[in-house]
Amino acid sequence: MSEKYTEDNNKCRENEKLKSKNVMKKIFGIIGKVLIWVMLILTIIIFIRAFIYKKYDVLGYRFFIIMSGSMEPTIDTSDVVITKEQNDNFQNGDIIAFQNLHFSLST
Repeated sequence: MSEKYTEDNNKCRENEKLKSKNVMKKIFGIIGKVLIWVMLILTIIIFIRAFIYKKYDVLGYRFFIIMSGSMEPTIDTSDVVITKEQNDNFQNGDIIAFQNLHFSLST
């Protein structure tokens, strides 16, 4: 009788492990699907902003590659910088990027 009890107990534990693995698979599957949908929606929003509204930013931040050595030694040529639009509160020594009237970008 004790052998049968042990076998049943082992089967019960195995079933519990399988159930917990299945639950974890479902949870990670749902999280994965949600992340894919969020990335897809963000990608669509970014493309719409870029191609329809001509706004080339991601959540208000713009990415630039420094093309010349005019900012060295602080920022080297080929460095990538991230900027956020700001209208005031500039201080002496701040590094800025601006768009001129011909829509070319200067950093």
